[in-house]
Order: sequence, then C-alpha cells, then structure tokens
Amino acid sequence: MLNPYEVLANGIITQAANDYRQAAKFLKKHPRTDKLEATVAAKLPKRKSGGMNGQNSNFPRNGKNGARKNGSLTIFGAMS
Repeated sequence: MLNPYEVLANGIITQAANDYRQAAKFLKKHPRTDKLEATVAAKLPKRKSGGMNGQNSNFPRNGKNGARKNGSLTIFGAMS
C-alpha cells in the first residue's frame, strides 16, 4: 500500500508529464517566431520593478519605524 504522500508525488509527476507532452505537441504545430514573440510581448502589461531590490513594502525598514533598533532585533510582545 502506498503512502498518501507517494500517491501525491506520483500524481504530480504524471500531471507534469502530461503537460509536457501537450506543450511539446503544441509547439511542434505552432513554432515560435520573432513576429509572434513581438505580438505577445506587446500585449503583456509592463511589470513594475520591486521585490528583491528592496522595494517591497511588506518588510520593515531600518530607522524610525523599523523593526531594527541599534543593531539588534526588537522582539514584539516581549517584556523588558
């Protein structure tokens, strides 16, 4: 009897193989061209820069309202 995680892993692998075969057949019938790439690129919205370069506002900043003070981390909810 298979472990439930093994069943899940087998299902993921089977789905990936099916997706790959379907994509390979499609690309064989519809090869990529420069004209197609330009058309698709023109329709895609421009992405905003951010994320890994420090522009993500979900992380606290160092300084007045940041989580770091004097080089040490502040533990919220801890008694001083």
